[in-house]
Amino acid sequence: MEILGWNESHDRSCVVAPMSARKGNGYLLSALVLIFCTTSLAGQDAKPTKGAIFCTLPTELCNFAVSGNGKYLVTLGLNGQMVCWATKTRKEDIRITTLPLTNGQATDSSTFLWIDPKCKTIFCFGNPPVLMRFSIKGKNAAAETVSSSRRGRAIAWAIESNSKHGLALPGNGTLAKFELGKAKGNSSSTLSILKKGATAKLTTLNLASKNKLAIVGDSDGVLRIVKTRGLKVQGVLSHHKEAVRFVASSSLKSNFASSTGSKEIVLWEAPKKSPSHILPVKGAVSSLAMSPDGKLLAVAQKDGKVALFDVKTVKLVGTLTGPSKGRAHRMQFGNKNRELYAIGYGTSVIHWDLTTTVGR
Repeated sequence: MEILGWNESHDRSCVVAPMSARKGNGYLLSALVLIFCTTSLAGQDAKPTKGAIFCTLPTELCNFAVSGNGKYLVTLGLNGQMVCWATKTRKEDIRITTLPLTNGQATDSSTFLWIDPKCKTIFCFGNPPVLMRFSIKGKNAAAETVSSSRRGRAIAWAIESNSKHGLALPGNGTLAKFELGKAKGNSSSTLSILKKGATAKLTTLNLASKNKLAIVGDSDGVLRIVKTRGLKVQGVLSHHKEAVRFVASSSLKSNFASSTGSKEIVLWEAPKKSPSHILPVKGAVSSLAMSPDGKLLAVAQKDGKVALFDVKTVKLVGTLTGPSKGRAHRMQFGNKNRELYAIGYGTSVIHWDLTTTVGR
């Protein structure tokens, strides 16, 4: 395991490594520690890349999603309105104004969005706590309720890339798997993650390794790797001392990153139970995102900057800034990892072209 130090201004990196030395006919085991501090990391001396406004809406955004092929982006505003955009032209493709609200209440940051590569299906979990499917034909969208949460708002949702199954944390310490083709999204199987009477609560849910693995975090800082086929726990990772708030995973590979929101970001390679890297941070982390191929990690912090790291070398390869004040609270890669999108800068979606930042 390698420990890489990184300060909030991203201007220094330190790798700590133990060494041993041989002297004469015997071996001298030394306690020497070499600290390699580099001040010219790739992308460090370059001017930060300023993001551009992709689109602006009349109300603040609580969520957005990018299709797997990067061709479409869907936004959800606090007024319950969804808009689907074509990323190439940045033009509005369809506007959906029929998202139901409870007693006129706006949707909030607990919402979930997923869009298929052809912009034919959108899944949305909002307020009231139901998962809805919008089937799009031309400029029309037919809405249907897929699943209702009887125990109140689900903590998290995830949809497989083929949209055949959905996974959810209903809020009762279980992981539920749904067949989305069935009426009302009847639960096909459940797995009890927490023991009955446990004080911990489940906090995060992500999919990795081509939908084969689910990464589930809890309020005690424990991460569980679950095989989605059959819902079997493959590994339990106990590194964090506080609640897991952020998990960013590779949709194609088995590596992922986790954070409590402060102190450090931990990189993992499932099913290994020990971290592959630990990245200390100063200040609060507001969001994490990993590219689908698992090669890039985006780290958003409270100063509004987003740091891009090469996951393999854990070196800083670029720094991104927004065109206005704010900080990213949701991020997602798009267009074969050549672009990064974020919300948290007012009523706009921000876009960065990574081809000029990291040469992808």
